[in-house]
Amino acid sequence: MNQTIYLASDYDGTFKQGSIRDEDKETIRRFRSRGGRFGLVTGRSLSMLEQEFARYDMHMDFIIACTGAVIFDQDLNVIFKKPMDAATAWELEAEMERRPAGLCGMATLHKHSRLYLHPSLAASRDHNPEGLPQYPREAVEQDGDIISMFLRGFDAKDSQALYDYLTEAYRDRLDFHYNGGAIDVTAPGVSKTEGVRALARLHPDSRVCVIGDEMNDLDMIRAFQGFSVTTGNETVKQAASRVFDHVSDCIDYLIRE
Repeated sequence: MNQTIYLASDYDGTFKQGSIRDEDKETIRRFRSRGGRFGLVTGRSLSMLEQEFARYDMHMDFIIACTGAVIFDQDLNVIFKKPMDAATAWELEAEMERRPAGLCGMATLHKHSRLYLHPSLAASRDHNPEGLPQYPREAVEQDGDIISMFLRGFDAKDSQALYDYLTEAYRDRLDFHYNGGAIDVTAPGVSKTEGVRALARLHPDSRVCVIGDEMNDLDMIRAFQGFSVTTGNETVKQAASRVFDHVSDCIDYLIRE
């Protein structure tokens, strides 16, 4: 590799396909030994990812978290962020609690908090992944900026209807990103694509590549002539410049180029 390559991978369904394979971790090690940099571009917050890093004994060179709203370097220092307007975020939270949605939560730089969960859905892993902690509003506010929110309806149909309503009701005030029944909420203009562009601006002499699998990865794959995985959404795969079985196969291709 004559140029430093940054590979930004979606996490769920792309890098993590059920679990993290040893083959992927070993290939990332070889990639780094040749000067490459590997990180994530994901809707997850940092605190949700840290649980995963501990479980799989992983370290990232960078993390584009919360659907592009914040970027961390390898030491987890914030190098870019675009938080939500706090008043608008709490307005949305109050509306979800009145509705009520199946799940409503918030992510700050260092916490992810379940603010509302319908009692009938508490045992559902989709609605309460990793046993989301619940903090009072005061604790969330003390942690600083609200970076993103995450919502779910009672089921996929309800989530889609919720997404359709919110995109109109909060037009120009918030952006909503639908992903397989989940809805990520960010400040206007925030997206995975813009997060990757921010990373590219920080490293103008490097090549930045992306790989993903779902519709919320489609725009960044188109923008960066990116890659997908064979288990990905068909529309996403058609837009990708190449399709690989695993992230390790993508890295091997980048090393050989």
